[in-house]
Amino acid sequence: MILTCNSPSGVYPANGGYAHSALIEAPSRWLYTSGTMGLDIGWNAPAGVDAQLSLIWDNISAILAANDFSVDHIVHLTCMLSDPAFSRANAIAIKRALKGREVPRTVFSARLLDQSWLAEIQVVAVK
Repeated sequence: MILTCNSPSGVYPANGGYAHSALIEAPSRWLYTSGTMGLDIGWNAPAGVDAQLSLIWDNISAILAANDFSVDHIVHLTCMLSDPAFSRANAIAIKRALKGREVPRTVFSARLLDQSWLAEIQVVAVK
């Protein structure tokens, strides 16, 4: 088994002692991401859940691509929303990002570490 943890450029820096993803190769390739927020490269969160969800998926796509994966390889999502009222916006963003493909997902309401963060999504991908 080969395990590689990384934090690719093009995504906000992984401050706080974690990596954006862990890649396991044995013989399939499994990629686990950290919870990914809607932050730009300077750790700024745009206003509104739709804008943050869009940026979350941009960041997830960048993390996947840095590990030679795409959203087509996602097999599970864990979604944390700061308000249950964001559930519909989250479902729409997922449907758009995955082009209608359905995968198992867990969604729950949680108090995120910064009050400006409205959502956080973790993915598992296999190739």
